[in-house]
Amino acid sequence: MFGFQSQKSNVGTLLSEEREILNCGLDSALQSGDDSAAAIQKVLARRYPDLIREELDVYSRICKSAVKFGHDLVNSVPAQDRSAQIPIWQVATLAEFPWLSDACLELLLTRDVYHSENDTLPDLTANSIPGYGLTL
Repeated sequence: MFGFQSQKSNVGTLLSEEREILNCGLDSALQSGDDSAAAIQKVLARRYPDLIREELDVYSRICKSAVKFGHDLVNSVPAQDRSAQIPIWQVATLAEFPWLSDACLELLLTRDVYHSENDTLPDLTANSIPGYGLTL
């Protein structure tokens, strides 16, 4: 159905529908605070009933990778310097995940800054994906 099934994924050339699906999954994870594969897949399966299990797996892994990337960026800088880093992080994040919508990009970075400044950032290491990028 989608380009990633027949070849290695190049997120820079994703179809608009794939971008929409990824942003939906990421937005759901960020809004709910639940970035588990099951939670992302549940939302995507409900909104896109034609997706097969393998597609849901791929989309949820990519969304989880984006959440971890944002989390790691925020935690790489001392707390007092984080808000000033957001414009730099936006460039780095878009280079890694060019499919991100403006809304998801902003939410991804500002959410972690907010939580880190209020000591409420969830531990994402237990269910995270090794590395940042995915070769599919």
